[in-house]
Amino acid sequence: MIGPGRKRSLQGKSVSRLIRVIPLTRDNPSRRTVKLLAGRLQDGEPVVLPTETQYALAADATNPEAIARVRSIKQRPGDAPLSVFLTGIPMLRD
Repeated sequence: MIGPGRKRSLQGKSVSRLIRVIPLTRDNPSRRTVKLLAGRLQDGEPVVLPTETQYALAADATNPEAIARVRSIKQRPGDAPLSVFLTGIPMLRD
């Protein structure tokens, strides 16, 4: 994990940033936590979320800058597929 004063190279760029850990209870998340994470996603920031078996890197799939950040973090080229989660068929149609 990147902490204060630590640097990590992402695709040849040196990145120095503080990663904020926001505790999330999967079974009963607080409204405050959900609003905070939703705000981060709306601002184009990727977040890491717990799943049943691992952690997932999540971002707004409709935001090109957010997708670019995910690709940079995962060190994936622009033509590599990424998973997209939808709320239902209507979202797929949009």
